[in-house]
Amino acid sequence: MKKLFLLIIVLALFLTSCTGTNKPGNSSSSKNGVSNSNTTIIKSDDKNNNNNTAENKKTTTESKKTTTVIKVFLIAIDDNGKSGKKLDTGDSVVAVERVISTPETPLKGALSDLFSIKDRIYGKSGLYNTLYQSNLKVESAKIVNGAATVNLSGTFSLGGVMDIPRVKAQLIETVMQFPSVKSAKIYINGKTLDDALSLK
Repeated sequence: MKKLFLLIIVLALFLTSCTGTNKPGNSSSSKNGVSNSNTTIIKSDDKNNNNNTAENKKTTTESKKTTTVIKVFLIAIDDNGKSGKKLDTGDSVVAVERVISTPETPLKGALSDLFSIKDRIYGKSGLYNTLYQSNLKVESAKIVNGAATVNLSGTFSLGGVMDIPRVKAQLIETVMQFPSVKSAKIYINGKTLDDALSLK
């Protein structure tokens, strides 16, 4: 009888120890369970999504900063001041907005963009570009105390004496568009604009 009692106690202890290792709350099961693993993956995905969102916002912000709106000035032949500033030739000098890659300085960028237009007539506007045959480059363009000084190099071609005031208007108005510019001096190959455009 005594032996039977001891056997029952041993079996009870054995069964208790076996059942304890399979308890749902066991630290091993909780630590390595599927639910914890899935939670970790979801958090990781959320983090990646947050990073992607931040990168997209950064890219969008940067793309907005990479362009600048400037104006170039072209000629409305025989417009007599109806569309823009009237010239002595009976034409008008007219502003055209353009979007360019953000330059080191807007002044230099605006002039460089003007020189890049190689069409005699600008699109469907009917505006005339006196500089379409020219090959000019901006060597320097700076503004000091409201005075803009621009140095150009290269060659230009005029269609006749009437193009002289037109070229001057296109260049000067393009430079003077900026509020910080109160006066402008333009040099072409070291000569003043008037001397460079002289047909003598």
